[in-house]
Amino acid sequence: QAKLNAIGDDARAEGEKLAQDILAQGQRKALIHKQKMLGEEANKRMTELTAQKAKAVGEAISEAKAKIISLPDEAKSKMLSQLASDAQAIASEKKIKVDPKYAKLFKGVEGSEVVVEDIGDFGVVIESKDGLMKIDNRLSAVLESKAQSIKPKINKILFEE
Repeated sequence: QAKLNAIGDDARAEGEKLAQDILAQGQRKALIHKQKMLGEEANKRMTELTAQKAKAVGEAISEAKAKIISLPDEAKSKMLSQLASDAQAIASEKKIKVDPKYAKLFKGVEGSEVVVEDIGDFGVVIESKDGLMKIDNRLSAVLESKAQSIKPKINKILFEE
């Protein structure tokens, strides 16, 4: 009888140890699952926040473009001249394309032929007459090229980062 009781006690102890091991393993798996879910949720929120910030920055750039387009003619004329100043980078004969909407505001650059052509935006496109060199100084292209340096500044203003 004592032997049977000892075997029963050993079996119970082994069963309890096995149950505790299974419970501990289940708790570890549950904790890992919880941490994974929390991490995924944090990533999702960060992605959403980043998308919202990018949207706000994009809207700020679009608003800046709209404000430039709505400037008085005198200011736009000066800006077109500044955008065309890059023509000096092309040593050969060159032509400066300007959109018909803004042609009356553009006075040209010495040594360049002004071509009134639909370029689809405010600004100028400067080309060598042989077509080998081209400088796209339309407002959209300039803003796009400056976007990487502009975006952190806009983020700082909008989000105090």
